Amino acid sequence: SLPSIQFENCIFTNVVNSNQGASIYATNSVVSITGSTITGGHSSEGQIYATQTSNLTITDTTFSNNKADGTACISLVDSSQVIMDNCTFTSNSGQTASAIAVLSGSKIL
Repeated sequence: SLPSIQFENCIFTNVVNSNQGASIYATNSVVSITGSTITGGHSSEGQIYATQTSNLTITDTTFSNNKADGTACISLVDSSQVIMDNCTFTSNSGQTASAIAVLSGSKIL
């Protein structure tokens, strides 16, 4: 089975990374985020970067004022996927999209 991690009622504030995934970088793993806030972050490829068939579930989470120099607030690549429910995106920015970039066979379920 894939490695997994759960974040519940977490606050990620002003997280900065010059590379991919300032707050969360997932490679071939399962990530669950519930009731959390990701705000004021800045990275090259998003606050959440999921690659190599990672599976994300994001529920009741707010993304605000995040900046991605490259793709978007959430970047899905290499056949990764996300299931989202009751999430809010406010004032995020990125070159490809402001909220979610779906690339290389990835998908939103």
